Formats: sequence, C-alpha cells, structure tokens
Amino acid sequence: MISGEDEYKIATFDNSKYDIAEIVSAIRSLDEKYQVPIIMKYVDGYSAKEIADTLSISENLVLQRLYRGKQMICSMLCGEEF
Repeated sequence: MISGEDEYKIATFDNSKYDIAEIVSAIRSLDEKYQVPIIMKYVDGYSAKEIADTLSISENLVLQRLYRGKQMICSMLCGEEF
C-alpha cells in the first residue's frame, strides 16, 4: 500500500526524528482501520472530511483513528507497548 514514491512524504510525518524505513514499517504493521486513514491524511493529503466520505465513516471516527494510529506508531518507534 505504501509505494517507494510515498516514502519521501512519510519522512516528514509529524517532523519525526526517525528514519523513513522505521516509520514505513510501523505504518505497515498497523491494522488496516488505522493504516488507511493515516496514509490518506499524511501521504495523499486528504482532509478528515474527505477521508470520512471515502470510507463512509464519521469525521469524528476518522480523527479518532488518526490519533490512535499515531499513538501506536509512536509507541512502536519508542519501543513501548500500546
């Protein structure tokens, strides 16, 4: 789901201090319900409303999944259990 072209965009994910490979690996390990909104937001540049419309879920649920997905990624990168 994450192409080589998208890895550059991911490198700027939240101004991270981690390298691209670590972030890509963490995103790939997420459950699809968290992975897809994160890719749509941070790689493809969709707004929360656009993601909600595309996935047929509420905007609040999109925001929740983005928040939780980012928490999981940060936990994985820091070596903490989520």
